[in-house]
Amino acid sequence: NFLSYPRLRDWIDLRTQLERLCAELQLDVASASGGDNGLHRALLTGLLGNLGKRDPENGDYRGARGIRFAIFPGSGLAKLKEPRPTVSSRAPSPAAGRRPAVLSRDWILAGELIETSRLFARTAACIDPSWIEPIAKRLCKSSYHSASWDATRGFVRVKERVTLFGLVLVEGRTRDYSRIEPAEARAIFIREGLVAGAFPTPAPPCLTANLARIRTLLDAEEKTRQHGALFDPEAAFIFYDRRLPQNLCSAADLRRWLRENATASDALTLTEADLPPVRDLSQAYPDAVTLSGNRLALTYRHAQGETDDGITCTLPAALLPLAAAWRSEWLVPGLLDEKLRWMVHVLPTRYRRLLQPVEETLSMCRSRLAPGQRELAEAFSDALYATRGIRVPTDCWNEESVPDHLRMRFAIQDEAGRELGSGRNISLLVKLFAPRSEGAGAAVQTPDARWQKDGLTQWDFGALPAQLDVGKAGWPIIHYPALVEAGDTVSLRLFAAPAEAAAAHDKGVCRLFALALGKEWKRMIQPPSLPRDVAAYLKQLDMCAERLGHELGRAALRETFTEGRPAIRDETVFHERLAAERGRLHGVHLARSRLVVAILHAARDVEHDLLTAALPPDTQEDLAEELAWLIFPGFAESIPATQLQHLPRYLEACRVRIQRAQGNPHGDVRKLNELKPLWQRYTSHVALAEPPRHDPALLADYRWQIEELRVSLFAQELRTPAPVSAKRLDALWAQVLRP
Repeated sequence: NFLSYPRLRDWIDLRTQLERLCAELQLDVASASGGDNGLHRALLTGLLGNLGKRDPENGDYRGARGIRFAIFPGSGLAKLKEPRPTVSSRAPSPAAGRRPAVLSRDWILAGELIETSRLFARTAACIDPSWIEPIAKRLCKSSYHSASWDATRGFVRVKERVTLFGLVLVEGRTRDYSRIEPAEARAIFIREGLVAGAFPTPAPPCLTANLARIRTLLDAEEKTRQHGALFDPEAAFIFYDRRLPQNLCSAADLRRWLRENATASDALTLTEADLPPVRDLSQAYPDAVTLSGNRLALTYRHAQGETDDGITCTLPAALLPLAAAWRSEWLVPGLLDEKLRWMVHVLPTRYRRLLQPVEETLSMCRSRLAPGQRELAEAFSDALYATRGIRVPTDCWNEESVPDHLRMRFAIQDEAGRELGSGRNISLLVKLFAPRSEGAGAAVQTPDARWQKDGLTQWDFGALPAQLDVGKAGWPIIHYPALVEAGDTVSLRLFAAPAEAAAAHDKGVCRLFALALGKEWKRMIQPPSLPRDVAAYLKQLDMCAERLGHELGRAALRETFTEGRPAIRDETVFHERLAAERGRLHGVHLARSRLVVAILHAARDVEHDLLTAALPPDTQEDLAEELAWLIFPGFAESIPATQLQHLPRYLEACRVRIQRAQGNPHGDVRKLNELKPLWQRYTSHVALAEPPRHDPALLADYRWQIEELRVSLFAQELRTPAPVSAKRLDALWAQVLRP
């Protein structure tokens, strides 16, 4: 059978000698049976040069020192298509409830390498690569890469690569870098863990204080877009490097050192002398804006090319209708100058050349630009015209051409704080994420039945708070409860804006007063008896006596019970005011009715004079427009009593002006040119599709001051209650536009 008797005797003698040695060493040979894996591990100690790792691309094996070989075709391993199950010498038996280990052909050990047509491995077996490193430890070579700070575990980790004769045994194993290169690990620990602030919680108090001071500097750099101008990471590194022991490389080392050294904490604390001073940026770069009582956070980031570069306003979806009316293009004071420079830079060349030098132009305009509810482009155009005499049409300003960091970004969040979307086009965001909104002045839908009531006919629902915080998940969202007139009843609703809530509430309260008056109210709204000429003029206004009766009744209610007084929000106050003022209601109604009839008489006379007088076209047009703004359907109700009493004087001033303009048309046009810009900015302001938010009292004051200026210019002998001039109106307009 091709067996050599001398070789058999040699093997028997060798086995006998090994058994005798094991017996002398008291080794139990029977219990140390390792099976195939044990045999292969034993052979591995002497055959490290015959290892092979399969190349998945070519299907052959890479061997030690760059050789390549294949399994001999006649080998049983070459014919094996699937990995065979093999029981490891250290693994428990299958009877112990675990499956035997399965070795793949990715790694093999060859008994011999024979080169014929190519290099072949014979007498080969599959091995587990984890066997190799413990056996060949002294021959293995380790290299390290990708050292980084582990902020969770608080040490510097590094990736290890272990090779044997060029074969990669381990790739990417994590090691503690301080045990390999302590100096480099210490430097990384200082830069990332201490200077950058990625220290595992809880951080020592001294480090927390340092990070707060550093964060202040970094925030200032983000706001001013000047990276490195305030905080020097290298200086902070030197600060820690000089104070920390050389063997301190991890968070655990730092905590232990601080516990063992009483003065160490003070030595590691940054003082004002160690950091540059920071000026107060709260005015130029505020951390939040307030919109109708709601505080909206602003975050700053200097990251050119990133989607969140610039200022981001975090906005609850419920407040989107309010934000749509916010003039966010003014940004914040600290970025306004830069935006103005860019606005000039992207102008058409014919206008840009006229505004050079830009810095001098901006210096002249700056005092005339007051951030507020007016469009920035419109305000800038007016400032340029006032200072340089250059009129830049507002449609020449291109907001889209300005860099992203100079356009407000909005991050829209739901009630749970999840981001729904973001962008710089607020109109588009309103359409996407506020589909139920009906505009900034609409009532807000709410599932809370306490603030969603209909069919109210008397005050039996308790007191109404001035405002409510209806936010969820930490969002402070302020809404304003108000009574809303709904036909012959009243409803209770929430509003997002206080001005709209106040206007609706006044009408709702007056409706409750009307319901409480009963028959007395029905008598008040009866159609008044009017002279024939007044009735005819009323018909020209598309009005009738029935409508005028209702308007006079509602106006008398408001003048008697609510006008010029704090809003009624309590049932007790409601009934007390009803009892106290009810007696003078009839007199107020009668006086207002007589005043309105007199006003209609005067207005008819002005219209007659306009039709018969020969006036310059500009004068004719201006007077007709003034009359239309004074006398219109609903004027008897909508104009407050304090202003309604002045309408006869305004109409008389119109008649005086008509007479004088016929004799001195050029003088009238000259005065009109002084008045026209003041009047046009008001009409343009209120004619916007979505009027900006403003103080309604200031805007109304401006409107009536225009009428007083007309009296002062065209009929000075009629006098005005207070001094009035174009300069005073400019100052008042600036207050109107102030946020």
